[in-house]
Amino acid sequence: MLYWLVVALVEAHGSHGHLRAGGEHDHSGHLKELGDRSDLATGITEFPLLRELFRFSPVPNSLLAIGLVTLVSTTSLWIMPPLKGLTLSFLVAFAAGCLLGNVMFHLLPAVFAGPPWMRIAPIIAFILFAYMGKYIAQSQGTSGHSHSHDVYAHRHTTVLSEARAESTAVASEDGVQRRKKQEQEQGQELDVVDTDTEIVVHSEDHRSGAFALVNVAADFLHNMVDGAALALAFDVSKEKGILSFVLMCSHEVPHQFGDFAILIQTGMSKASALTAHLATSSGLAFGALLYGSVKRFRGYGLGLPIPLDVELEDVTEPLLAGVFLYIATMGVFPELLEIESNGRPAITTLAQFGGLAAGLYLMLSV
Repeated sequence: MLYWLVVALVEAHGSHGHLRAGGEHDHSGHLKELGDRSDLATGITEFPLLRELFRFSPVPNSLLAIGLVTLVSTTSLWIMPPLKGLTLSFLVAFAAGCLLGNVMFHLLPAVFAGPPWMRIAPIIAFILFAYMGKYIAQSQGTSGHSHSHDVYAHRHTTVLSEARAESTAVASEDGVQRRKKQEQEQGQELDVVDTDTEIVVHSEDHRSGAFALVNVAADFLHNMVDGAALALAFDVSKEKGILSFVLMCSHEVPHQFGDFAILIQTGMSKASALTAHLATSSGLAFGALLYGSVKRFRGYGLGLPIPLDVELEDVTEPLLAGVFLYIATMGVFPELLEIESNGRPAITTLAQFGGLAAGLYLMLSV
């Protein structure tokens, strides 16, 4: 599938001059061209340091740009203080705003402006990734427990509180032996509460782990497309490549903070979240290398023929619209609403609204 996505991009580049029905084709996906802002665009592309830095051929230039973006984002995440409280609330909400803004402002308008078959693709992608998450959760051991989560979900907080209070009272009297004795005297009642509580906790842990894996897979696909688009931008001209690099820095680096907050919220440690970040960032390099490989093979006549009116965004935009909508609605927002307010619900809500607004504004402005 990835082969065909990139072959579509190469064909579009080599066969019809980057033109779509509405004019010049935007090779950077959801990143807006700066071409209309002539003064700003000229100032960026003529900046001596950038022109000296990107003096190689298209694919090496794109890999250099990807390395710089990854270095900046990874270093920023590494030195970031532990995420908790209002900071975590703000960044998770920021990620939700970025996801929804990307879908509403960039992906869905492009989908509905395209051929009719593209309009059903987001729904199919949404359903496929939802069941992918379910399968991953079941493969991690939740298949025998998920029904209990549904039964007790509306009252598991109360059950947990009562069980912990009773357990604390028993332990404070005579420790573990006293607790075991009281459990035996009470028969199976306490055991049932403990069992139900354990089921709920494990189910939620596996659900979070499954969502984290789906989120990483979606980010990798998104980065792969961006990497191929960046390589194509440098292939068109050095100026377009430099513009795409600057836009990627202004868009992707802030977006990585939101993605990192999502992984932390699902229960990952900072080291694990950084590892996941590096894994998804490798999708940028993979996309650029795949673009270069496909173009080279087609130059030797080894590529397979495809319809010339197929472009990369025609395939990826519907898919990403459904995936990002799934992540925002089924993953991020439930996590967002469950973040503890620490006795300050009004301040937490304001922080979340601020994060949502910031994410939406970022997507609207790029």
